[in-house]
Amino acid sequence: MHLRDVPSRPQFREAPDEPWTIGSATVSAELVKHPGPALGYRLEEGGRSLGYLPDHEPGLGTDLGNVEDSWISGLAIARQTDVLIHDGQYTVAEYEHRVGWGHSSTTDVVTFAERAEARHLVLFHHDPLHTDADLEAMLVDARAVPGAAALDVELGYEGQTLALA
Repeated sequence: MHLRDVPSRPQFREAPDEPWTIGSATVSAELVKHPGPALGYRLEEGGRSLGYLPDHEPGLGTDLGNVEDSWISGLAIARQTDVLIHDGQYTVAEYEHRVGWGHSSTTDVVTFAERAEARHLVLFHHDPLHTDADLEAMLVDARAVPGAAALDVELGYEGQTLALA
């Protein structure tokens, strides 16, 4: 779909360096690791928070369990979020051949979420070549990662509604 085919007329603006408000919500943005410009977003309202990292490769081929927090892209956006929606495009085997492409393995995402102390992890940005069965197998693998037990890990899907309560 081309933007010209969208029935609205969106306006694009640069994300400010400082948090801003939309209604009663506070929004923060941060550049994250990706070959092209990509932002992660954090929304906060009423004591609840949501992190959204759609195109993100936090480890860039490194073991996220053994690096300093300051080295991990996007960690401030995800820190202690109630819900973290994160790119989880690849299996570990697929990721080995795609390091630097700007997307994450499910194992890296779980480790990232655990390091960020997120409470609920939603894996999305699924590879279009994956079947539903592939995604369910990836979810099983993600839930088996050490540290996943402290997270509520699920697959994101079209039309999904998430509660921050």
